[in-house]
Amino acid sequence: IIIIACIDHEKNTLNFLQIPRDTYIGDDVPTKKVNAVHGNPRKGEAKINALRRRLSSYFGIPLDHYVKFTIRGFANVIDALGGVTVNIETNNAKGIDIMDPFTKKHERIGPGVVTLTGRQAVGFVRKRTGTSDGYYKGDIDRIEAQREVYVSLAKKLQKMSGSQMLKIAQNCYSEISTDMSIGQILGYAEEVQEIPMESMGIYAVPGQFCNYNGLSMWSPHKDEYVQMFNTYFNPHGAPITTSDIQMIELHKKLGQSTRPSEVEQGGALSNVKK
Repeated sequence: IIIIACIDHEKNTLNFLQIPRDTYIGDDVPTKKVNAVHGNPRKGEAKINALRRRLSSYFGIPLDHYVKFTIRGFANVIDALGGVTVNIETNNAKGIDIMDPFTKKHERIGPGVVTLTGRQAVGFVRKRTGTSDGYYKGDIDRIEAQREVYVSLAKKLQKMSGSQMLKIAQNCYSEISTDMSIGQILGYAEEVQEIPMESMGIYAVPGQFCNYNGLSMWSPHKDEYVQMFNTYFNPHGAPITTSDIQMIELHKKLGQSTRPSEVEQGGALSNVKK
């Protein structure tokens, strides 16, 4: 999961930008995808700083802080919160298949409203399926599934007391890597508690899939992204233009036409399917 949270303290809004892991980032990265940036820093550069640098230049968003979870840390935090509730919509009466990230065993969950444990939540947000049109759409399936988890987490956070948040932060702090103190994290959490769900939005980098040397890549739509950025994520004041960011439209590089964006935008968390 790669996601950027942008809080506007004056407008009392919070917007999330979901970044598909298959996003084309450049030929200088082994897999050419954004999910490989963290593991390929410059000499002497911390891995997280490599990712922050690349995300900032590619998407135009200066990153003030970071929180990095291991898979086990993510599962433990979900368990500390008492699980997350999602609505699994499927025509299969047996629900959907997910894999335990630690035992590699498979199980079926759903259909309908279920409360996931930490391990189940990991399996749910990592699940990806394919389509038959020649492109692999698993990245987009995961983005849509992850939105339900974010909505559930936001609802839990808004109902928690300060003492509950402090206890969870203290118990889970060792599970994460961050440049923030517990006090800073609690400060943001308390601020988010005061933001109504209709003022929280979730969006994804618009674009389309294309095949590049046998690899399925997410190719961003630069014009559409800049419009979204200026509406929901711009901390600069003045609007940016496409020349201000280093985003690469791979489909144009390959001589392909621009198709309508293949990811739906979530909009306000209060409207996200759940």
